[in-house]
Amino acid sequence: MTVPATTRKAGPFIGTGAQTVFPFSFKVFAATDVKVVQADLTGTETTLSSGYTVSLNADQASSPGGNVTLSSALATGFKLSIIGNLPYDQTLAIPAGGNYNPVAHENALDRIVEQMQQVVELGSRALVQGATGAGGGSLPSGVAFNVLGWDSSGASLQNYSPSGLGVAISYANWTTQVFTGNGVQTAFVLTTDAGTANNISLSVGGVTQVAGVNFSYAPATKTITFLTGAPPNGTTVAARYGQGLPVGTVASTNITDSTAFGRSVLTAANSAAAGIGGATGGGTDTVFYINKPAMTTSYTLPAGYNASMVGPLTTPTGATLTVPSGARLVIL
Repeated sequence: MTVPATTRKAGPFIGTGAQTVFPFSFKVFAATDVKVVQADLTGTETTLSSGYTVSLNADQASSPGGNVTLSSALATGFKLSIIGNLPYDQTLAIPAGGNYNPVAHENALDRIVEQMQQVVELGSRALVQGATGAGGGSLPSGVAFNVLGWDSSGASLQNYSPSGLGVAISYANWTTQVFTGNGVQTAFVLTTDAGTANNISLSVGGVTQVAGVNFSYAPATKTITFLTGAPPNGTTVAARYGQGLPVGTVASTNITDSTAFGRSVLTAANSAAAGIGGATGGGTDTVFYINKPAMTTSYTLPAGYNASMVGPLTTPTGATLTVPSGARLVIL
């Protein structure tokens, strides 16, 4: 038979918690010529060696392929792919002066084409330079917490420290705890801690909260208190925390969203209004404290703190600046 141009892969199939049979449509010579790969919810892949059977269509010439049947349904959200697993060998031996067997010869040619198709499928999942790329070279060795990027010539990949890119990153894994508002409770305590200088972000009903929330850096626990009352009954409250930037650290790009891109950065709300020292002309000493002249959103000065800034101060339409009773705000 001839072998049509085909991708020797079926899937990825997405688990529904009910499906057990998964079809594939590329020709194989035996059930062992297919490989079944499963990925869990984290994307971790496992090549299955049991827990499934392979049934082949009777006529692989006119109806190539078959089915993979799992012994239990593929879990919801899990992924499953079926790919070619033909060994990279040549099994046809032609004796001198022997009878000519056209079927054996054609199967040997088919086998070569199918091996090439496996290589093409594998290559389709690899990083490949464009046709005008320089070519050659290899990926640099991995460096913890670094990122790969093209160099200034665009010819090769290099390791770069995130700090050199002007981005502040929290390296530890974030942990999330979810509470349900009862209309009364105003304080939520996180009882597990990854360090003594962690950053916290809080989401109430899917909306990120910054102003009006007390961020505590207690070594053993973290307490988040709503200064304006308890969240409504049934409202989901999700608190995220992890080892972040030390208090007083500032991203050079002046990112101010405490949950931007999953990174933890300094804001007035989570740093006790720490100033920015060492501005131009100050070297590494804390000589200047700088501030922007315009607010971008409503802000409430944390209870127990005073604040100062160099004005004038402008606020967008509808935004408010709240200074709690007993606190002072001085604009110079």
